Amino acid sequence: QKYDWWAYVSARPRNIAFNYIVRAA
Repeated sequence: QKYDWWAYVSARPRNIAFNYIVRAA
């Protein structure tokens, strides 16, 4: 399920900052 929401966030340009935090973690 982690990758499920992660893929959804990754597809969202507005969540680029959020995606960066996830990758940093």
